[in-house]
Amino acid sequence: MRSLRSHVFAFPHTFLAKNSQEVIHELQGSGLTGVNLALNYHASRDFLLRQGPRLEYLPDGFHYYRPNLASYAEGSIKPSPFDHLVNNEMLDSVISAGNELNFEVNAWAVFLHNSALGKQDPTATVTNVYGNHFLSELCPANPKVRGYVAGLTSDLSTSGCPSQPIECIHFHGDPPG
Repeated sequence: MRSLRSHVFAFPHTFLAKNSQEVIHELQGSGLTGVNLALNYHASRDFLLRQGPRLEYLPDGFHYYRPNLASYAEGSIKPSPFDHLVNNEMLDSVISAGNELNFEVNAWAVFLHNSALGKQDPTATVTNVYGNHFLSELCPANPKVRGYVAGLTSDLSTSGCPSQPIECIHFHGDPPG
């Protein structure tokens, strides 16, 4: 018989404010069996409880780990040196605590909703019939973007996380306006 699994989606800030083992114990106490940890996320405005509480503006297309740039093919878009953590200390701590406490840690990523990469290379974004670039929307048909998707997938596959909940791997609808 398969056991019931229940995972929460969480930002890395949850684990930056407190010891990973303590956070995981709290989550397990709520009946959770794992976490889908945001390792790549788009810009947002979020109310973070563990840090204050306070309102936090998360940066565009940030990688909450240190990407392995060798995972990204020549000619593909690559994470900018300014859009990622300088090391994997937080991620390694969460994975290690998860392994010790039988708590699954997955790599949650937002792939094609990424203003940072869109501003870095506007030619890789969705373009409307008037030639307007939607800088927050990477174009899935663009070879540089497909290289980024393959690179990010490969990169996250070697992160130590057994699974990757993927978000925004499609063409986005026409923005209002």
